[in-house]
Order: sequence, then structure tokens, then C-alpha cells
Amino acid sequence: MSACRSAPLLGLSCRIKSLYSLGIRRPLLVTVPRSHNGVPPVRKYQGQIQRAKTPAHMPPILPRQRPEFSDDRKGYQLHFIIGGFFLGFYLGYKNSRLVLNASRVEGEVGTSEILFQLFQYQSCPFCCKVRAFLDYYGVPYQVYEVNPVTKGELRWCKKNKKVPLILAHEFSDEAITKSKNPLEMRDSSTIISMLATVMHEKGGYADLRKVIRNYPVLESEEQGWLRKKIKQEIPNRYFIMYGENKADGTEAGRSEERKWRQWADDVMVHMISPNVYRTMPEAVQAFYQFAEWGNYDSAFGTWAKYVIIYVGASAMYVIGQRLRKKYKLKEDVRESLYDAANEWTSGLDGKQFMGGDRPNLSDLAVYGVLRSMEGLDAFKDMCTNTKIGPWYEATKAAVDSHAGKSQNSMR
Repeated sequence: MSACRSAPLLGLSCRIKSLYSLGIRRPLLVTVPRSHNGVPPVRKYQGQIQRAKTPAHMPPILPRQRPEFSDDRKGYQLHFIIGGFFLGFYLGYKNSRLVLNASRVEGEVGTSEILFQLFQYQSCPFCCKVRAFLDYYGVPYQVYEVNPVTKGELRWCKKNKKVPLILAHEFSDEAITKSKNPLEMRDSSTIISMLATVMHEKGGYADLRKVIRNYPVLESEEQGWLRKKIKQEIPNRYFIMYGENKADGTEAGRSEERKWRQWADDVMVHMISPNVYRTMPEAVQAFYQFAEWGNYDSAFGTWAKYVIIYVGASAMYVIGQRLRKKYKLKEDVRESLYDAANEWTSGLDGKQFMGGDRPNLSDLAVYGVLRSMEGLDAFKDMCTNTKIGPWYEATKAAVDSHAGKSQNSMR
């Protein structure tokens, strides 16, 4: 009988020993049975009355203490605090951008039956390509500067939040009537081809809607770094759809133009990030310049401006290093930039522009790509060590003066 009564305590003792054998040294709170008045229960053993005692080998009962975290767990706490801070900033700022106001308006809005709204990064080479085209032909448009960290200005966009993005609205009664479903135009080279087609056809808003259908988007899956991603391809992005009207120039000239437009996307554009963000100081310098160009103070506020500068510079420095390896540029990426600039000037073959006496679409494409780093160390080094400077200055003068406005027959 006594052996049966002592079985619970013996079982508890065995369990404690097994925990110690597993290396568990944390104090355990052990509850010793007590009566209703706090006195240990009385039990009989060999005819004698004895009080139940706590076994000597059992760990002492200690008051609960506040746990102390190791350095690793403190590090995780710090990460959660920083992550929560930026998440709060992101959600707060994103929700505050419900009403979009154009950063600026280029040209005289109202001279065409189409209103173009350009969502862009001021320093993006692809966005610079689109602006070079619009400015050269004198097409009026509204600019919406997108915060590159939060992208709050594109919160209405459910899937693809890449820039440049153009929304085309129709004018009515000399007033802006924004359509509920405006026409969306994506991919810089495709946007330029679409607008060039409409200009050639002397079309308006209805014609633009038809032209967009002629540039279908083909989607395919490819394995990304962490997961599969959707790759979009527009096979005829470099082609102008002339329709029944007579095509401009010769077939050889149009083929040459398409070749250099594609070269701008496949070669020259890959020189930008590795050179602009070659070192961390250069990356910070670039983002300060971008903040000035994009007027980040008024567009996003002072606090957001500095977040963009330092977070963006850090991210782009890492991306620049990865792009250098991906596209197999030389160890000194400046040399790869000089090689690309020399290849372009050799293609000019003594002409003022690739288009002859005036810029064509390939001139505007290469100019737009290089415009994204104007004023930075990489751009100054390129102009000093190559002969691309005169062509660049001539193209810039043509773009800034809207030299192609007389060729813009868009309604």
C-alpha cells in the first residue's frame, strides 16, 4: 500500500532526472501537493506518521524571472523594429497618395484630342527615351513622378507597376474628361512605335485604340531567383505600322533604324547602372541628382526624399554589381561604356545624326538612354574619353527646341 502511494513522487523524480539527462537545465516549477490549510499532507509509513518532504535531488522552487534574450534574439528584435518602421512608413505614405497631381505639364495641353499622362522615374533610361520622343515631336503630356520606394502613385495598378506607363485620355469640349478606362501603353520602345504609327496615319484617339491592338503581348514563364515569373514579349515593338499609307524612307533605312533602336535596349542601356552606381559614393551622388531633377521635396516631402536617396542608392549599388556580372562587362565598367559610345559614333559614319540631317527614332532612343546620366561622373568621363559629345549636344538641342513638331500630325 505504501509503495503504491509513493509511486507519484517516484515517477516525478524519474521524469526530472530524464530532463536533466537531456541537457535541460532551466528551473522547473514543481508543485508539491498541499492540504487546504497549507500543511503538507500526512501519510502513514510502517505504522508511523510522517510529513511529505520534497526530495533532496529535486531543483529548488524559484520565483518567476524575466527571461534574458541572447544576442541573436536581440538582433532579431532589432530587425523586426526596423522592418515595422519602414512598413508603417510605406503603408502610411501609400495611403496618403490617393489624389494624384501632375508633377509638371510639358507642352500646351489641349492642342490635341488626346491627353497623355506619363508615369515615370525621372532618372530611368527607358522613361528618358519616351520623354525624348514626346519632347522632340512637341507632344503635350502630364508627368507623374513615381516614388521608386513605395510606388504609391501606382497603387491603382493591380499587376504590372513598371514604368514608363502612359495613360491616354480623350478630350471633349476643350476640357479634360478622364476616361474611366483610359488606354494603357507600356514598354518604352512599343510606346514610341505606337505613337509614331498614329502620327504617320494622322490619327486621333480612336485610331490609337486600334493601333494598340496591333502590338500584342506574348507571355511566358521563366524561373526567377526565388520563384517563377511571367516574362512579357512584344515581337514587333520596333516596327512602325504604316498601313495603306506610303512608308517613310527606304526599306534599308528603316531596317537600320530598327537595328540601332534594338541596340540601345540590348547594349547601351546595360552600361548605365553599373557605371552610375559603380561605387557607393557615386550611387549617393546620383540619387541626390535625381532628387533635384525630379523635385522630390515637393513631390514626396523631405523625409521621403532622404529615404529614397539612401535606400535607393544602397539597393542600386548592389544591383549595379550584379548587372556587371550578368552582362559580362569589363572589370573597369568605364571601358565597356567607352566601347559602346565608340560603336555608336562609328555607326554615324560622319553623319550628324543616324537619320541624316535630322534625328530619327534610333537617335532619340540612344539620346534618351544617355540623358539618364547627364551631369554625373560617368557621363563626364564618357564625353571626355570618346567623341560622342558633339552628336549628343546636337540631339539635345533638337529635342529641347521641339524640332520635329512640324512632323507631328496627330489630331
